[in-house]
Amino acid sequence: MRYETTAATQEPPERVWAQVADVEGWPELVWTYRAVRRLGPGPMIVGSRVHVDQTGLPAGDWEVSELADGHSFTWETRQPGVSTVAWHRVDPEPSGGSRVTLGVEMRGPLAGIAGLLLRGKIRRYVDLELASFTAPVGKAAPSA
Repeated sequence: MRYETTAATQEPPERVWAQVADVEGWPELVWTYRAVRRLGPGPMIVGSRVHVDQTGLPAGDWEVSELADGHSFTWETRQPGVSTVAWHRVDPEPSGGSRVTLGVEMRGPLAGIAGLLLRGKIRRYVDLELASFTAPVGKAAPSA
């Protein structure tokens, strides 16, 4: 299963990136996150690990596999039979706003089954996350 979505916002890339990169602040921004906790000190770098607990999905540790500070990061998690990769990218728009792209892909011998079971929920959650990152400052994204 693979899903990617993108949306534009008039918010400047620096503000949007600050929200995207502040993973521990996601529970305040997106209701589906119960807890997001960094598992080490210092800035987020390749190899950083984060524990994510999201409503209706298995909690797990995600490891940053790619990072372009101020622009994008990709992280991965593994459950028995399935590895999941998720990416978050913020690009500047000529208008001064931003374009945000979020995506997720499940791989492995049980990815097909997991994708069938979780596809709808994962798409709704990614769409909600995107709406939260692209909402004007002071406006909350809708709850699903």
